Amino acid sequence: MNAHLEAIALRLCALALAAGLAGCGTSAPARFYTLVAGEVPATASPLAGRRIIVGPIELPPYLDRPQMAIRGPQGEISFQEFDRWAEPLEASFLASLVNDLVAATGTEQVVAVPLPQRLPFDYRLFGRVSRFDVDEQGQAVLIAQWYVSDSEGKVLLTPRQGTYRRTVTTPPEPAAMAAALGATISDFAVDVARSLAAADPVSAGTQSPSR
Repeated sequence: MNAHLEAIALRLCALALAAGLAGCGTSAPARFYTLVAGEVPATASPLAGRRIIVGPIELPPYLDRPQMAIRGPQGEISFQEFDRWAEPLEASFLASLVNDLVAATGTEQVVAVPLPQRLPFDYRLFGRVSRFDVDEQGQAVLIAQWYVSDSEGKVLLTPRQGTYRRTVTTPPEPAAMAAALGATISDFAVDVARSLAAADPVSAGTQSPSR
């Protein structure tokens, strides 16, 4: 390579490097969000004194990343590179569900797995989430399959599926997404609490079985 071509090549490399550095310098910083709890109706403590174990609650693999997810009209998922969850979403989901169940059931004895030791309990909630995201039309959607067993492993509430929706801004804003998704968890907790209260011997007005 002669001196002239070598000089041109060096100049092009320098321009490319400068452009790359400029691009890095103007990148938007990531913003981090947590789930925001929704309003849970006041309860007359229908399950006071009961201990409820929560989990495992499985989330779909596409949510195993920090970026917020938005669902398109054909089911495609896009991830917001600079709008991220502040902690693993599965852990945040479980913590939010426990807090909402405390409010919805009227008992403070709601404990999430894993447990540090074996605890006696009255009910255990198992679940699997198949969808937990916001679509482009401004709907936050939670779809969960769940059931409840008693302390002896007998299924008390047979497997069922619930779909919970909350409206978000259009186009979805990340803070509004976090609030709406958190509200769907609250709706899920209220659904579980009402079903448990209806099945609980004392809450239903029947004699409590011996434990």
